[in-house]
Amino acid sequence: MSRSNVPGPALPSAPDRLDGTHLKRLLFDAGAGLVVGVLAVTISTAFAALIFSGGLAGSLSKGIALMLVASMVVGFVTAEFSSLRCTVARLQDSAAAILASVSAAIVSQMPLSATAEAKFITVVVAIALSSLLTGGLFLSLGQLRLGNLIRFIPYPVIGGFLGGSALLLVFSAISLLVGGRGDGYALLYGLSQTGVWTRLLPGLLFALFLLITMRRRANALVIPCFLVASIVGFYIFLGFTNTSVAKAAEQGWLLQVSTTNLASLMQLPSRSLLAEVSWSAIGQQASSLVFVAIASTVAILLNATGMELEIGQDVNLNRDLKAAGVANIAAGLMGGMAGYHTVSQSVLVHKMGVNSRSIGLALAFVCGIVLLFGGQLLSYFPTVVLGGLLLFLGLSILARWVYDAWFKVPLAEYIIMIVIMVAINVIGILEGIGLGVVLGLVLFVVNYSRIDVVRHILDGNKFHSNVDRPLEHGKLLREEGDSLYILELQGFIFFGTAQRLLDMVRRRISNSTLQPLRFLLLDFRLVNGVDSTALLGFTRVTQLTRAQGITAVFTHLSPKLQRETNEVLTEHPDTLQVFSDLDHGVEWCENQIIGGVEGTGTVAPPSIMKQLLEALPDLAGINPLSYFDERDVQKGDYIITQGVDPGGLYFIEKGQVTVELKDRGGTVIRLRTMQTGTVVGELGFYLGRKASASVVANEPCKLFFLSAAKLKQMEHTSPDNAAAFHKFIIRMLSERLIETNETLQALMA
Repeated sequence: MSRSNVPGPALPSAPDRLDGTHLKRLLFDAGAGLVVGVLAVTISTAFAALIFSGGLAGSLSKGIALMLVASMVVGFVTAEFSSLRCTVARLQDSAAAILASVSAAIVSQMPLSATAEAKFITVVVAIALSSLLTGGLFLSLGQLRLGNLIRFIPYPVIGGFLGGSALLLVFSAISLLVGGRGDGYALLYGLSQTGVWTRLLPGLLFALFLLITMRRRANALVIPCFLVASIVGFYIFLGFTNTSVAKAAEQGWLLQVSTTNLASLMQLPSRSLLAEVSWSAIGQQASSLVFVAIASTVAILLNATGMELEIGQDVNLNRDLKAAGVANIAAGLMGGMAGYHTVSQSVLVHKMGVNSRSIGLALAFVCGIVLLFGGQLLSYFPTVVLGGLLLFLGLSILARWVYDAWFKVPLAEYIIMIVIMVAINVIGILEGIGLGVVLGLVLFVVNYSRIDVVRHILDGNKFHSNVDRPLEHGKLLREEGDSLYILELQGFIFFGTAQRLLDMVRRRISNSTLQPLRFLLLDFRLVNGVDSTALLGFTRVTQLTRAQGITAVFTHLSPKLQRETNEVLTEHPDTLQVFSDLDHGVEWCENQIIGGVEGTGTVAPPSIMKQLLEALPDLAGINPLSYFDERDVQKGDYIITQGVDPGGLYFIEKGQVTVELKDRGGTVIRLRTMQTGTVVGELGFYLGRKASASVVANEPCKLFFLSAAKLKQMEHTSPDNAAAFHKFIIRMLSERLIETNETLQALMA
């Protein structure tokens, strides 16, 4: 067969390659890229106008260039390496708000003789340091796989941090709108001056209208459409009032951009220029730069979690932290500010059907075009729109963490959020962080102390050890069981919960409606840890029980607690007992109760033959014992072997045996302990199955064995004895079932 005759897939013609789904996808990708690119340019310009204003207004063009470059780097690198293909990243408002305050503080702290270039380069170095610190923190957390760190930060602390940053952004946006600089107090005072509201009101209306619209219809397309409409409306207003563009620029209504090619302003700082950096001014803002990294870390993890919920795909937090870390380090080396994921634009891109990493390239392309050719175009951008956009960003965060939180967060947590938010803006960022940490710890202690450290409250008349006892002893334990008080502890025990535990013990001791307490058993199996103050609390518990003549029993102790109790065991061996598990601890208490009531101090149950002779009548001269074979076994002998047919029933006349189960790994687990006067092997015998567990003698035992053949003989020759025997077995099984049900009910209470 020749090569030309080999069948193969037909190649599509050139027009077919671009029509249908492929062309539609290209159009959606281009449209989404244009939208996010325009938004990135707008927000970058707004942040530049926010940071480089007042004493830095002459450097606005260079500031815009730096922000556009940072947007290109952050948008492209993060999208390229993020775990979600549709991730959109941009410069963020929380960082911008803090850096605006930092830049204003740096300019005010520098000497009057400092040149504009010196002020500019000092602010740029501070911005770069914040980005490098943020990127380093992102990268470190990602490398150490600590992306889930956000799950452990208290909700009110997160809300307070983000709310405080939002309030800083609101003050900065107002400052940009009214053309001034200063702290919140100065701005609030300035609002009372005449003429201020003329500049503030349009931006405020812009922000409020956009906020209301977005809260009613959460669609990211609303923002770019509203931006275009606002710019068009601004110029219509200029035409209606016969105001020229030059006059509007002179009055401060437009951005002052000095060149068309903003990229030409980008240059590596010379050694002489770096020598003018005021490191002392930067040092005084060190806490704020650290807070940029902290606030950005909280925000990126929150945004990534929000993207998971909105898009319905899992986000690899550690991978995204590393991607954003590299992007921020690169942006910092170029003098740009921090940036990371944005939820709204990522969701918009996803809803537009874009699932390509090219979205980052498109964003960088739009920013690059503006950087190279759009400088003059930016000079026509109304400052009222930029200020209104910033005000909207701040108000939208406040709406979430102040207004919405009122209906979702408990009052105590809400108050802490507001206190942190106000403290960040009134007494300082570092002080606000410290206050937030302290209040968060106090809230945690208060809330955790309310968690019940006692999982189950049990007593000896309903909760029993895994020891099968004669019927008389079971009845005795139900009558005297109130003298045993069992507390099954859980969680981490510290001073707050230890005090509550001590109060519970005191109430039980003083409860005159119950029998006097003889044994207090504390089980530590579910306890994760105990602090040093709680250890003192347990010492007080043992002191209380010793003073009342009560024996304390501790089970499942950790090595640390075991060491702490050794001193008490040495000094007062009769008032504190320690056992490896709850079962053995309860067994010891039961033995003491039975022995104490009988007055012998030891357990002396009635023999099984005595019980059988009382249950089986001696009819027609037939001795019931003739059906049983007497056997003696030594300690360690296996009476029944797991997986083997036992062949009959074993009645324990004297001694004690243990029912144990060996799992697939070879581990032996104790199931029950059977004492004198009990029966083993009855379930497998009646069901006709092989033994599901082994029975081994704990000590020399005397047994009576009833085989299946002898039972059939009894049923044939003495049906009355056989009926009485079956009734006896049913009674023993019923008593055991009643005890099990009582234990389950006690654990479920």
